[in-house]
Amino acid sequence: MKDLHLIPKFFEFELDNEGLINSVDGIDDTDERYPIVESLIIGWVESEDLIEIGEKTECKVWIENGIFIQGRVCIELGDDWDTDVWEDFERHIEL
Repeated sequence: MKDLHLIPKFFEFELDNEGLINSVDGIDDTDERYPIVESLIIGWVESEDLIEIGEKTECKVWIENGIFIQGRVCIELGDDWDTDVWEDFERHIEL
């Protein structure tokens, strides 16, 4: 990850049920670093074992002595926003 120094030390993102990016917080989409962050997220999704995909996926990412991903995946949509069923997951990528 040669561009790791360009990535914000913390950001959050949300994915839809197809693994497509809904939103990224912590970096503006007009920031020149945004495409690097976006391609990093896409790579994690495509690896299939780093980011779990459900009805919705929400992740927080910290970069410090590696990459830490703390996420949750919606495994079942409820009748209302507060009745969704979520499972948590964590990943660590050593650099």
